[in-house]
Amino acid sequence: MVANWKMKLSSSASVALAKNLSRDLRRLPATVEVVLCPGYLCLPAVADEVRGSALKVGAQDSFW
Repeated sequence: MVANWKMKLSSSASVALAKNLSRDLRRLPATVEVVLCPGYLCLPAVADEVRGSALKVGAQDSFW
């Protein structure tokens, strides 16, 4: 499952969402892989937040 939230959230809102998802998605079976794709500027903060969890972080294509 891939969650791409485009450029709709600030860095702090992206981190809060990642933190909540990390907590709430622990109940999923190990066979389910979840990838979060926040906006470009939020990538480092979200990656730090989910480090050590089962969640993965991906990047999305650029917007112009």
